[in-house]
This record gives sequence, structure tokens and C-alpha cells, in this order.
Amino acid sequence: MGRKPWTTKKEREWLSDRIPAFQQAQTEDSTKEFFEKVIGEWYDLFPLPPPTEAGILKAGGEAQAIHVLKEKQDAVSFL
Repeated sequence: MGRKPWTTKKEREWLSDRIPAFQQAQTEDSTKEFFEKVIGEWYDLFPLPPPTEAGILKAGGEAQAIHVLKEKQDAVSFL
């Protein structure tokens, strides 16, 4: 029995669909360009969630900073 995957099912499928392009990039010695493109697409499709207050505190951040960030995000979401 393996460990829990780090991706969701949707993310895993998306990555699996790129295996042939990766293999082609390997044969063409163009993996750098492949990864630049794929990483950009990845973050467009699967953006990181905003930090939580608990996460910021655990990382040694200031609790007030997350409140300011949250207020800005809420203000933007109403536009």
C-alpha cells in the first residue's frame, strides 16, 4: 500500500496527460522549455490557496498581517 498522493485526481490526470509531451521534450533536449510552460499552466489552473491565519502564525508571521490581507481580498471580491 502506497502513501497518499500529493495531487488531487484532477491534478493527477492533468499531469498524466503531459507525459507524452515530456517524453518528446526529453528526446529533443528541451525539458527546460517544457517545464517552464507546464509550471506556468499548472499555477494558472491550480493556484495556491491564500494563507490561513494559523499558517501564518505557525510560520512566525504577524496575525495582523493576515487580517489586512483578508480585508483586501474581500474588498476585491466585491468588484
